[in-house]
Amino acid sequence: MEILRYYLPTIRKIVNQLKELEKDPMGSGTTCLLIQEKLIVSLTNIEYRIRKAKNEASGIKKLLANKNLQNSKEKSKQLKAQSKILLKRIDDYQNIRILFKSIADGIAFLYINRFDLKAQNFKQSTGFISNKKGSRLERKCFRYAFKAGGIAIMNDLTNVLKYFDLMIITGIDEWFPIEVKSGSSKNKVQANKGSTLMKYLLADEPADIYERGMPMIRQSLVSNVQDHVEKVNGLFKEARQKGFALQTMETGLTILATFDDEIDDFENLLNSLQLVEPILFCQNNYAVTQFGYYPYCLSIKATEDYLDFLSGKLQIFHFFDRASLQPMANKYSYNYEFLGQEEMYVKFTHKVDDVKFAISWHSFSRIFFEYISPSWLINDHFLQVKEMTKSLKENPDISK
Repeated sequence: MEILRYYLPTIRKIVNQLKELEKDPMGSGTTCLLIQEKLIVSLTNIEYRIRKAKNEASGIKKLLANKNLQNSKEKSKQLKAQSKILLKRIDDYQNIRILFKSIADGIAFLYINRFDLKAQNFKQSTGFISNKKGSRLERKCFRYAFKAGGIAIMNDLTNVLKYFDLMIITGIDEWFPIEVKSGSSKNKVQANKGSTLMKYLLADEPADIYERGMPMIRQSLVSNVQDHVEKVNGLFKEARQKGFALQTMETGLTILATFDDEIDDFENLLNSLQLVEPILFCQNNYAVTQFGYYPYCLSIKATEDYLDFLSGKLQIFHFFDRASLQPMANKYSYNYEFLGQEEMYVKFTHKVDDVKFAISWHSFSRIFFEYISPSWLINDHFLQVKEMTKSLKENPDISK
């Protein structure tokens, strides 16, 4: 992405500040404010460029549609080529916009639990922050929170915080949302959805927060999250020194990091891993996403590694063997089945009892996007199901 090069120096400065904030989130309110102020400026600039390109593309479309102008074939060809360039430019700027918002996600993830943020991400993306009605009052309240000695997150700067206007942070995993109103009341439907979400997150009330026609029950993790973040960052360091580094993180999962343009014999490398049911995941294909995962700007520890990952100099490949899931399932007397569906990516069925459950693609893919341990992820799901099954037997009215 050619446009990325122009923004890399700004991204470097903001990410370095984010790394400083990470060291002491509650004691670095000024840094938190400065990062968000820089993001406001950057996003406003990007949005201006998107609007400008859209206006130019719209003007060309009108010229081509105006039969009275009688454009020559050569002129029409030039206009169409120019339109194509503008549309590509708009896509590139939209990606850069998402990228800057993912850095703001880094702020949110420092203060708010990743699983609380997941529920707030499943909603249509927020619009532009510039030329937004009520934004002046919103920013005034945002800045006043810091002036009063507090910490706040301006939700529109992020990809993940899609409800309410501000998050007021009172501690790590201690927060409350603010809806800023100026004059007429906000959309009632939106307000009701926000209220339902908060009841789901804070009071464990069942709710259809993902709008799939069925209420969801919030189930806590049984064990602490285990990941391979430190190992992976060590792999990046080795790859920077040698050009190429490969490591098996645990049974079934191997990760490759490379600064080389090409891998000499990729097919031979795959064969050497002896994968029975292989999944190959190229992380660079998802360098910029809005999926609500723990952001790369935090999980990739060195700023230069993060920038090289964005620009494609650092390439990351995950090799996962689905066959490793069956031995995990055997421990709990379950059979494993791969379905590959969004809501039912992998399915587990008890060998004796009539108990079945599935793990979604989004949950399973934390293995790749967040460097989560596959064995931890699968084991914790089994433990959750065990707890839920026990609760349902003891309290059958829960399922009604």
